[in-house]
Amino acid sequence: MTIGRQDFRVGTAGLAIAGRLAANPAITVAVVEAGGFYEIDNGNGSVIPALAPLQHVGSLPNDTQPLIDWGFVTVPQAGANGPRMHYARGKTLGGSSARNYLAYHQGSVGSYHQQAEQVADDSYLFDNFLPYFQRSAILTTPNLEKRYPTNGTVEFNATSFDNSMGGPLQVYLNEAINTTSIVVYTNTLATKILFDANNTATGVSVQTGGLPYTLYTRHEIILSAGIFQSPQLLMISGIGPREISENQDIPIHADLPGVAKNLWDHIYYGVCFRVNIDTSSRLSNDPIYAAQAAENYTSNQTGPLTAVGAFIGFEKLPASYHKNLSASAQERLASKFPDDWPEIEYLIESAFDGYNTNYTAIDPNDGY
Repeated sequence: MTIGRQDFRVGTAGLAIAGRLAANPAITVAVVEAGGFYEIDNGNGSVIPALAPLQHVGSLPNDTQPLIDWGFVTVPQAGANGPRMHYARGKTLGGSSARNYLAYHQGSVGSYHQQAEQVADDSYLFDNFLPYFQRSAILTTPNLEKRYPTNGTVEFNATSFDNSMGGPLQVYLNEAINTTSIVVYTNTLATKILFDANNTATGVSVQTGGLPYTLYTRHEIILSAGIFQSPQLLMISGIGPREISENQDIPIHADLPGVAKNLWDHIYYGVCFRVNIDTSSRLSNDPIYAAQAAENYTSNQTGPLTAVGAFIGFEKLPASYHKNLSASAQERLASKFPDDWPEIEYLIESAFDGYNTNYTAIDPNDGY
């Protein structure tokens, strides 16, 4: 089966690209998404701030929600004493960004300068990139009368945002749906990119509810399917390391050895301390408190459910600390990262984290 032709086909996480392209009435755009709208598929868990960190991001293989998560599980991790771990990835409109604790942050200034140098393109310099950051998020200033906890303080730089420019990922899509001819194929899995005799991408094989069909494009296919599915779809389609394609009897359209290589990710571990003030843990071990919190949230948007219950900070270690690192670590920091790159990220949580296995199941329920 074949369905129509659009000028552009856009993969799962490219909502900002899709929304901007669709604003041009001279072209047509289609978005292909294996998941759906997370606000519907995961309900309150993806909407209420305090519940956001609990949405199936633990390391236990069964801590997954198939409507918004791919359910990836790693091979045994020798460096962590051998367990297979759940690797949370967003299967939803907005991709993993839609599941990232409601958090938003930017890289260091030097990291964008480094990228600009690597690709010889000054448009990636931080000052040139800043307008796109400003248009990609909306700042809602806090109502201090409703602020929870009452002793919390917030500092922000209003010039980092431009509320007139559109807003976050889902706003891009919603605006495009309401004002343009964009077509969104939800719960639709892209299975292969199609090429003509000139190795030009012409369409995408997809499946919806097990029904296979083909979507064709007049101009371009923009692949934005995340760190795993983007290289996977490329290799299935014959773009990637030749030896992998040949081993799977896949016709080769481009021998690119770097596809699916060089993934970097950070480790995450922590310590827990019992404190004598209310934390988010109380929502799981005090039913009366939890019921009152729900009432406060629904009636006047106050209370602990209005806050994510965590905050993120980054630290650039003093140079004197580097001598405690191995020689290889020091060499990689000096050769791979810009001078202003922070080596440590802090995730401060107001709840019991344990071994990061399953946030909703590991709380000791001891009244704290």
